[in-house]
Amino acid sequence: MAPATTSCHTCGKSAGKLLLCGRCRNARFCNRECQRLSYQLGHRGANCHPAAGVQQSAAPSQPPTPTDAARLYQSYKDLIAEAKAASDANTRVGFLTAVDTFRAAGSVADLIGGVHGAGLRADTDQVLADTLFRLGDLAAAALAARSSLRSARASGSRTMLVAALQSCGMVALSAPGEMASAERESR
Repeated sequence: MAPATTSCHTCGKSAGKLLLCGRCRNARFCNRECQRLSYQLGHRGANCHPAAGVQQSAAPSQPPTPTDAARLYQSYKDLIAEAKAASDANTRVGFLTAVDTFRAAGSVADLIGGVHGAGLRADTDQVLADTLFRLGDLAAAALAARSSLRSARASGSRTMLVAALQSCGMVALSAPGEMASAERESR
């Protein structure tokens, strides 16, 4: 069977072979992250059914409508609150749950786009780097810190840039080799 020519249910991209929702057999996703994000945004239960009931989100080349932007921002805030609550448990399971949720929030920030989305992404990646650092995954923490720095530069906020540099410095002090490796990977 040939890959579908439709676009991703979450981000609107239509590149390559798309994954098919196993339940409704209608929604398609470019990767597991988009599928997880779609689930977080409501593609489950009664919203996951075949035929014309599945709504496609706008393609990234089109700016989101005010209603979509408000929905995305609310989803972002909900994911951040959920991740912080999981992280506050101070357990390994809580931190691992927080990491997954922070990554989903980062994907929503990317969908928001623009300077505001870059600022949200910088903030999210900074907290993600701290959480990964607390888990002891220094390689992933270094990558998140570098991503935070890149997003902070894109946002144009000096405050976020300073916070991202502090996050990079925290990882670099503990694992300079990991930070250098993350810098090479991000180029």
